[in-house]
Amino acid sequence: MEGYGKKRFLKKVFISLCIMASVELSVTPSSEVASVEGHSFVRPEVESTEKYRVLSVLSGYRTGLGLAEKIRLSEVILEESRNYNLDPLFVLALIETESTYYNWAKSRKGAVGLMQVRPGTGRHVADELNIRWEGERTLYNPYLNVKLGLHYFATLLERYGDDRQKALAAYNSGPGYVTARLRLGRPLPKRYGSKVMSKYENLKERIAD
Repeated sequence: MEGYGKKRFLKKVFISLCIMASVELSVTPSSEVASVEGHSFVRPEVESTEKYRVLSVLSGYRTGLGLAEKIRLSEVILEESRNYNLDPLFVLALIETESTYYNWAKSRKGAVGLMQVRPGTGRHVADELNIRWEGERTLYNPYLNVKLGLHYFATLLERYGDDRQKALAAYNSGPGYVTARLRLGRPLPKRYGSKVMSKYENLKERIAD
């Protein structure tokens, strides 16, 4: 192995070692899921494994973020996934479908960031979460983008009775459109939801290998 190929290989090894080291340093030994004063928490070993899995997925794409930012992003994805009782791999599939994990993505319709949140929606959700709104700057913050996007998706899930396909259709096409279609008894578009679920299944298979 010579030249550029060797440099790329060594860079990948270095990144992997940094990721593993950061995961190991962020936890301390403990038992299974524990409870302290009535509050349960995830066993650190389990959390470190989940964190590494999320990092390994993010590291396979051009995110536009540095290693430290990706490490923090993996933590936010895990935290917010638990807040809304969502599988982190499903959240990753949603992000992949929206932006292919590229933090600086912007659509022709003005949707911004990892979860492609539109400014109007982002501002409304930011008010609900008491997050300071600074326009697109807020949406280009990867941690806030995930917080806003997942809160919005969770409200859609609640609105449509935990029907994930309806919530996905609403996330992509807007709740007004979905509600109107349902009221008229017309079928909902399935392409977007099928795409997210396909990526979700692929991620589960990759992680299982």
